[in-house]
Amino acid sequence: MTGSTTDSTKYNWLDREGFTLLLDLHTQSVKSQIIQLFEDTQKPGRQANSQLSEEFLVTEIKRIIYESRARLSVFKVDGIPDLVEFLAKNLPAIELNRLIHETVKIVLSSGDSDEQRKRAIQYVKHTQIGLLRELNSKIFHPGF
Repeated sequence: MTGSTTDSTKYNWLDREGFTLLLDLHTQSVKSQIIQLFEDTQKPGRQANSQLSEEFLVTEIKRIIYESRARLSVFKVDGIPDLVEFLAKNLPAIELNRLIHETVKIVLSSGDSDEQRKRAIQYVKHTQIGLLRELNSKIFHPGF
């Protein structure tokens, strides 16, 4: 990883291996923030209005994801001109929106027991790992 100055902007250049590590860190960070958000909203007395909770969670998850993606703009990768665009192209907003809504519904309908909540959180982790694998396969795909 090296720094370079172009158009008064400093970038951190990564090879594909460095990008894979960065993407893994990005995914772990997003996952941790989303899980914390779910855990906070599942505390007793927090689910007074499930429709309001669903809208709030969807909005907050999108904020977490897009803010985290935006921070990746200081990195450049061999063969990927724009990381934020790469992620948007390989996980389009429509698909991301569907996954977010699906996850929120599962978490909100998970019930009150700790075991049900843990299963819902495991689903979030599983989804994140699946998305990371899918993106990693596209990184090393010759046509990308």
